[in-house]
Amino acid sequence: MVIKKITLRNFGPFLGEHHLDLNTLPGKPLILVGALNGGGKTSILEASRLTLYGSACGNGKLRSMRYKDYLRMCINNSSPKGSITSTEITFIRNEEGVAKEIRVARAWSVVDGEIDETISVFVNGELEEALSNEAGWNSYMSACLPPNLAHLFLFDGEQILHGGAGGVSPILKDGVYSLLGIETIDKLTGDLELFERKQMAELVKESAIKELRSLEKKCGEQSVAIIDKKAQLESARDQFKAIENALSMRRLQFRNKGGEEYRNRDKSNEELKQLKLELSLINERLIECCAGSLNLELVTRELLALRKRAAEEVETVEAVASIQILKKRDAELARDVLSKSDSGLRTQIEAWLDADIRKRLGNISRQQLIGLGQETIDKTDFIIKTGIPEARRTADALLAAQLKTEEQISALEEKIRQIPSEEYIIEMEKELTEAESNLTVAELNLREFTKQIAEDEKRLIEAEAELRRFKLENIDAEAKGSEAERLQRQTAKSLETLAAFKKRLITENIILIQSLIEESLQRLLRKLSLIKRLTIDPETFEIHLESPSGAQLLWQQMSAGEQQIVTTAIIWGLARASGHVFPMMVDTPLGRLDETHRGKLLDHYYPEASHQVILLSTDKEIGPKEVLSLQEHVTRTYLVRHNEQTKVSDLTEGYFN
Repeated sequence: MVIKKITLRNFGPFLGEHHLDLNTLPGKPLILVGALNGGGKTSILEASRLTLYGSACGNGKLRSMRYKDYLRMCINNSSPKGSITSTEITFIRNEEGVAKEIRVARAWSVVDGEIDETISVFVNGELEEALSNEAGWNSYMSACLPPNLAHLFLFDGEQILHGGAGGVSPILKDGVYSLLGIETIDKLTGDLELFERKQMAELVKESAIKELRSLEKKCGEQSVAIIDKKAQLESARDQFKAIENALSMRRLQFRNKGGEEYRNRDKSNEELKQLKLELSLINERLIECCAGSLNLELVTRELLALRKRAAEEVETVEAVASIQILKKRDAELARDVLSKSDSGLRTQIEAWLDADIRKRLGNISRQQLIGLGQETIDKTDFIIKTGIPEARRTADALLAAQLKTEEQISALEEKIRQIPSEEYIIEMEKELTEAESNLTVAELNLREFTKQIAEDEKRLIEAEAELRRFKLENIDAEAKGSEAERLQRQTAKSLETLAAFKKRLITENIILIQSLIEESLQRLLRKLSLIKRLTIDPETFEIHLESPSGAQLLWQQMSAGEQQIVTTAIIWGLARASGHVFPMMVDTPLGRLDETHRGKLLDHYYPEASHQVILLSTDKEIGPKEVLSLQEHVTRTYLVRHNEQTKVSDLTEGYFN
């Protein structure tokens, strides 16, 4: 399934009609939608879930109000009275090898004070009557992606911040139950138990009624106790979240007041020591450089003059040598040739040869020779053309390193000067340590409640089995052999079979789900050696994490970023286990992650999470740096602009500047 377009009309903060073109290019699965908090990005997610799932969409506020009240709340406050509010999604889905374009539109308005809603579905442009009603559309969407699995693909990143609090993940348990259809088994079990209670009340003999009531009371009390403990568990989970949030605030306050710098003061001082050592080594190399060829850069003009003088001396020596050769030649010429020639011609030739020698002697420099030669020329050429430039490049690099190191030293010295004193920080550190201790206690409470509930549920199953046996063993003699007694025995057998089937179904499939989650976790962590192994308790759904050393890694020992990475791996693993190929839409995709863990999700999760991924983000989550790293995976971007005066938002192509 690929979403082509989303259309919003008078929905939430969007007045009028707005379109999101979500077609993606091959190899570029990402669509970025930017908006400031409160600008309307969450409205896009809620509109998408509402369009596809109606009253079963699971949007946050819908959980605490009637569906039609929720629709009324979604109407834009500035839209004209009587105007229609609608949400629409167009997508492509392959059905039996044929690609079909599906357009589903929900529209509603206030008529006589009541909400009037319609749903229209078009297949390849033609209205499909069979799907244009809640029952027909719900059946169709259940085949695409059942509503109880939608939270694996369409979700708010904030929801996964506490996904494994206390080592117990509601996301995991809900996901496994949805994937395996455990709700159906539980519903059938509940119906059979109700049928059994009604039937057995009429079959048990009179003498066993008192003990029967005692056993029923015992089961009832255990059941109520479990309900109470589950309520306490939810309360403990809320308390854990509150303590975790308080701890986050303490950590933020501690960090803002210089607490982290105080804790890392020894490290900072050691780093300063190393930087000063590096600067000392750089200065030594600079001195060596200046004492070598670079020192000659100051006398470049003189070196050029020396080379010129050397060239002149070489030329003079060569000229003198050539004159001596010519004189010898002239003497041989006079002796062997001119002596036999006419006297007049001989006189003219001798005069020309003498004049040539005098001319050559006149061109020779009169400077005193000081022994410069070709070696001097070669050495000065090397110094000027190679030695000095190389020394200059080395010196420039050393000067740049010197400046950078000096700036680092200056910044670090300023940072160290700003480290608060022990007297100032000790009280905050004490409060932070206490908050961390409270979180540990809260996590242990969660684990204990979870363990107790699992044990109590096991005892309840045993007590109900005992009650069932007692009923079967104490059937009234007159009822034995009756149709009612036969039904009762079949019911008891069915309940035992369902319980065994449920346990086996979870146990066998949890191994596959566990492996997919663990694989997803390793893909997210890559080379980060934090977690070696992840296992899931099939009865309690408690997550056990093992560090590379083999020690158990508690949830609260991990940073908020590491916790979110683990919970993201759970969602990713469950989505893969579902076998559904469905677009992903995530509001607040990076939650409260730090820079390191943001990179993990941006590099290894979102580009691979699905064939189409729509990220609804603020500029604080996905800013210029993150956009640059995602650029090769992004097809298009949108920006939601919100007017604080009118409380109205609009959509435009582009992203934050």
